[in-house]
Amino acid sequence: LDQSNQQLGNRAKVNPPLRTAADREALWQGIRDGIIDTIATDHAPHTLAEKDSAAGAAGFPSIEFFLPLLLTGVAQGKLTIDDIVRCCVTNPTHLFGFGPTGQVIADETVQWVISQDDIKSKCAWSPYVGMQVTGQVQSVILA
Repeated sequence: LDQSNQQLGNRAKVNPPLRTAADREALWQGIRDGIIDTIATDHAPHTLAEKDSAAGAAGFPSIEFFLPLLLTGVAQGKLTIDDIVRCCVTNPTHLFGFGPTGQVIADETVQWVISQDDIKSKCAWSPYVGMQVTGQVQSVILA
């Protein structure tokens, strides 16, 4: 997402705030160039009442869409599977001194539209509902 998603109002409020499309493209380039070491997300399951309040709680829920969003970037040529592995597994393992503890199995080719029914969070909303993505987690094996 970027500043063009302001129709979401306070639901688009995150820290740091959404930036321009050019800034987003610079982040993709930083991943490809190896300047960005890790890619991570936090899960901020604020209710719609909290997001839609005058103050508007900052953050997005939707950790369940983290890998499909990255795999969509792969399908669009913005990064590679190797970039995902490097930034989400290899580098964090090295930087934080822990070993891989499981395996994620995903279908990199399936195309689907994120729907309300796909939301796993108790907050029951996502800014990504209606977005077409490529790639879907099939299973997670914890070791």
